[in-house]
Amino acid sequence: MVDIPLSGFLRRPAEPVLKLAPLRRRLGAGRRLQRGLAMLVSVVILAFALFGPIFEPFDPQAIDLSASFQPPSAEHWFGTDQIGRDVLSRVVEATRLTLLITGCVVALAGGLGGLAGIGAGYFGGALDALVMRLADIQLALPAIILAMVLAGAVGQTLPNLVLVLTLASWARFARVLRGEVLSLRTRDFILLVRLAGASRGWIMLRHILPNVVGTLVVLATIEAGSVIVLEATLSFLGLGIQPPGISWGGLIAEGRGFLGAAWWVCACPGLALMLAVLAVNLLGDALRDRLNPLLPSDLSS
Repeated sequence: MVDIPLSGFLRRPAEPVLKLAPLRRRLGAGRRLQRGLAMLVSVVILAFALFGPIFEPFDPQAIDLSASFQPPSAEHWFGTDQIGRDVLSRVVEATRLTLLITGCVVALAGGLGGLAGIGAGYFGGALDALVMRLADIQLALPAIILAMVLAGAVGQTLPNLVLVLTLASWARFARVLRGEVLSLRTRDFILLVRLAGASRGWIMLRHILPNVVGTLVVLATIEAGSVIVLEATLSFLGLGIQPPGISWGGLIAEGRGFLGAAWWVCACPGLALMLAVLAVNLLGDALRDRLNPLLPSDLSS
């Protein structure tokens, strides 16, 4: 019989692990860089929203026909549009209105969808069937088509726009939180609280809700990016914010006819829209990684 040394076989599994360590560190560094950039862009956008007039070098509605289509310069950082209005000032003003609408929509959709999902997941039965069928109907339709139909039906006022975007966004919150509650209600600590005689309201408020808050926050952050794009699309099509209100989508629509002669009129609000959505999505990914205890520490830190 030939003796086969086992030392070589015992050492081999350790090699891939050692080779993966630098890769994991690079991935962790890349994630931290993304989070830092996302935080920086988010802080700038939030500063524009809260302290907009400070960052507006000119009146966003001031018309100066003698300064029309001026390219970006030291005086007009983003140039001017077809009637001489400062594009930077208009982009900052649009940021304020867009974030106001997005915040209202995410709060309303998260509240409505969250309550519906938690109730459907915990109580089940007819309530669960009703909420999920309504969510299925809403998710079966493309969000932009549904929003266009609703906006055309109720009118293009600001409260109506918030209502339309809320109705187009609540189903995602309901479906995700329902799944979370379905898994939570069979956990041992929930069963023990039931045996102790706690009421359904107390269980939902004290034990279910705190365990889904993390999921709700992450989902709200990610959904904010979709709301920004949806609002900009409606404004681009003329179904969102109406003049004299200013939105990123409306600014892009105004400048699309001048791309050959004055690209900055369309490109600057488009760049602001892209950076805002990218920052929100990266923040959502960072929150998801932070709140997920199953991720390796070097990737989630």
